[in-house]
Amino acid sequence: MKFSNKEIDNLSRTYNHKIEFDGYDFWWYSYKKDKWELHCIKPFKNYSKAIEYIKFWLNKYVLMISNDNESIDKITNDVIDQVRIYDIVNSNMKTIDKIFEIYTIKPFLSQIELGEYLNISKMAISKQLKKVRKS
Repeated sequence: MKFSNKEIDNLSRTYNHKIEFDGYDFWWYSYKKDKWELHCIKPFKNYSKAIEYIKFWLNKYVLMISNDNESIDKITNDVIDQVRIYDIVNSNMKTIDKIFEIYTIKPFLSQIELGEYLNISKMAISKQLKKVRKS
């Protein structure tokens, strides 16, 4: 079952889970979308088994949140790199200096991607790099 980021955030908190006994079985409920809902369609024969499941899944939900935070950090770093590259592109540096500065930020760019940043052809970039190799 897919959960929204808000739901996963709610599920990662212990107070958003409860176990209810119906006289026969134990049922796991969680607080999502501003109401208590059945979280697991499988009934549990004893309370301790239900607690084990909740502990297991709480750890999983916490990991999902931390992975989302890492993704957000990566996106933020990519944006910062983009801004730095566009500052270099719009500077008064020589083309070859721009190429080297951009490569310090993103060393694995292809010549085509680099050309898109600088608005020049791949051939022009190759010529700039050949000049450096000859000297």
